[in-house]
Order: sequence, then C-alpha cells, then structure tokens
Amino acid sequence: MKKDVSIVVGGSKGIGRAIYLNLKKQNKKVFVVSRSKKSNDHISVDLSKKYEIQSAIKSKIASKYKVKNLIFCQRYRGDDLEGHFETALFSSHCFIEAIKKNLAKNCSVVFINSIASQFIVSEQNLGYHLSKAALENFVKYNAVEYGKKRVRFNSISPGTVIKPESENFFKKSKKYSVVSKKVIPLQRLCKVDDIINLTNFLCSDKSSYITGQNIVLDGGLSVIGQETVARKFIK
Repeated sequence: MKKDVSIVVGGSKGIGRAIYLNLKKQNKKVFVVSRSKKSNDHISVDLSKKYEIQSAIKSKIASKYKVKNLIFCQRYRGDDLEGHFETALFSSHCFIEAIKKNLAKNCSVVFINSIASQFIVSEQNLGYHLSKAALENFVKYNAVEYGKKRVRFNSISPGTVIKPESENFFKKSKKYSVVSKKVIPLQRLCKVDDIINLTNFLCSDKSSYITGQNIVLDGGLSVIGQETVARKFIK
C-alpha cells in the first residue's frame, strides 16, 4: 500500500521552506523539490528540464507514495519574460502531468501566487505580472479538469510579506510602518505564519468543498478604493 506524502516544490528557502518545516512539525512525510539537495527529504530537480521532473517522480514517488498535498512555491528571479513563464507556469504543468497518476483522492494542490496576478506591483517586472496572472487561470482550469478526481486546486496571493530574513528591515522601515497603520484595515503586513495557516487550511478536509479559488491575503488592502488610499496620505 502506498503511503501519503506532501510535496513542496521550491521549498528550499523562503516561504516554501517555512511551509516544509511546518508540515514536518505535523509529523507528515514531506519531500522538497528544488535544485539543491540539503537532506534526504530533498529531491534535486532542475524544473526547466522536463526529463528531470519525469525521472525524479518515477524514481522517488511513483511506486511508493500517493500525493496528499502538492504545494508550489517556486519563483524566477530575473528579467527574462520566458524565464518567468518557464518557472512559474510551464514547470508546474509538467510536474502535474508527470505526477497526476499519484495524486490521492481528495488531494489538495496549492500555489503560492502574488497580488501581482491582479494588481500592478511597481517593484516587479512585466514577466512576473504576466506569469502570475496566467497562474491564476491555470489554477481555475485545473480545478475544473481534476474536479471529477476529487483533486482540488487553489492559490494564495499575499501582499508584502515579512519573512524571517527581512524582519529587521521592516521593523526599521518608517514607510511600511505608515502604510500598515494608515492604509491596511488590519494595520499590519502579512507574515509567513499567515500563509502557513491558510495553506494548512487548504490542505485539510475542512476546505474539502473549496476549489478554483485565488485567495488574496493582504489584510483587506485590496478592498479599499484608490481614492480612499490617496486621501489617507494627504490628510
């Protein structure tokens, strides 16, 4: 009998690593898929190479495991338009195609997306925005395609996130302090734990009727009108 496993794609650092560590704390069997191999839980794969994805799944997953949770956290850091689509979208499609026979009934697939899927974020480039928008529709398409197999697809789109490596920066930043207090309804920035908590919910049976959704995790910022935001800074 095959054992249940959770897989975090792009889980070697940042938000992905935090999700991986949280799953480990829950005593779940977890594999991290990334270019680097840091432990026995890591499967080393170059996501830009289709044959590596197929080979890794065949040798490490296919005969032993049923995938209960599949979480995609990978991102491309560069200006190349094709690079963004290759990393965020095409590799995800390739991975799902290669592993679809091992997706357990009631499997949850979660993508860590970005508010750039819906809004323009000044510090990110064109490729980032286009690939994130495409990823949102990719989730919807697969939610319909895999619904009959009881496999759920959802995405999380956080705003600015305070990560452990950037915590000191945000503590010292007057700009973000003002934005938090004046503009965001919940008066704080998103924390990694907020993403982990929502991921845990989407991976649990409590969300068994939720699929095809993109959940914006921004403390209510996106529901405020642009003119209202502007007025808060000119008072």
